[in-house]
Amino acid sequence: VEFDLDLRKAGDGGISVDIQGPNQPKVEYDDHEDGTMTIQYYPVEPGEYNIDISFNNTHIPGSPFKPNFERGTDATKCKAFGPGLAENGVKVGDAGDFTIDTTEGGSGAVDVVINGPFGVNNRRGNSPAAKPIITNNHDGTFAVVYNPRKVGKYNINVIFADEEIPNSPFTVNITDPTNVVIKGPGCTEVDDNDYPISKQLQWSVDCTQVGHGNLVAKMVN
Repeated sequence: VEFDLDLRKAGDGGISVDIQGPNQPKVEYDDHEDGTMTIQYYPVEPGEYNIDISFNNTHIPGSPFKPNFERGTDATKCKAFGPGLAENGVKVGDAGDFTIDTTEGGSGAVDVVINGPFGVNNRRGNSPAAKPIITNNHDGTFAVVYNPRKVGKYNINVIFADEEIPNSPFTVNITDPTNVVIKGPGCTEVDDNDYPISKQLQWSVDCTQVGHGNLVAKMVN
């Protein structure tokens, strides 16, 4: 930030500039050697600053000046995290919850757009697709839940001040382990047959309606 001082009609004397604020800003002086000068200072924290300008130990008209600075909007300084954004592990019926942190991003609107098996939806939409519910925590963070109801791949776009934040869109593979179908001898509760230990038993596992994931089988004695 810069401003100019015109001392050509002030006569002989010295100029003093003192700038205070939430942080001690760097101040640079550029004397044009014609009775004018340019002052540059670099506020890095939001808030009110106090600029005292004196000539021969007397405040110039309007001094002290009290400009107020707000944090600029920067989506690249926002982040989103939580179990609802894990690439694998979210299941149908889960809350699909995560947090958006905008504390370093400044002032701006938050939105979440979800593209999933039902289509595209956001918090204002009426689509049967997963609808994000966004709660402002009033501390620079937002709580989000989207309650996935169908197996498939979901692309979750997190938007701050009309720009996507880093790592957005997030890809989440929603699964439903209850859709696993197992067929074979001895794999149902109603099968009370005894099988000799030397006999090989073969089961089939149908995961076609489960979604993307890894199948792990363990035998427990």
